[in-house]
Amino acid sequence: MRSPSPPAWFLAALVAMQGLEALAPGPQLVGKPWRLLGLLPIGAGIALHAWASRTFVRAGTTIEPEGRPAALVREGPYALTRNPMYLAGVPILLGWAVLLGVATPFPILLGYPLLASRWIAREEATLERRFGAEWAGYADAVRRWV
Repeated sequence: MRSPSPPAWFLAALVAMQGLEALAPGPQLVGKPWRLLGLLPIGAGIALHAWASRTFVRAGTTIEPEGRPAALVREGPYALTRNPMYLAGVPILLGWAVLLGVATPFPILLGYPLLASRWIAREEATLERRFGAEWAGYADAVRRWV
């Protein structure tokens, strides 16, 4: 059986955060109106994801995590991090937790990079098989996260 895709995991994280806030909110960490500050990291994460997606489209390669890559993308956000789309999820989840304002959603935020790393390892194995030495050079030059 195939495991859920990264977008499904990300959506599940958002839903889990909302569920924890509703069912077991724990202590309030951020009061109103300061919760609105959560919109800033959400916007930053959305912007990073959009930039990374546009970079893939311009390179003519797939955005699908299990797709066959047509090109090794090394420009734009990919010059700074090998996984800007996954990285973009972190500020989005952080912003969502701040908008919720309570403590219990934060463990989901901490777990997201761990789950994402499982998919990243699979994708990187595919890139290594597909691009060989070119991939190895890129992986040596650019960090997985930041």
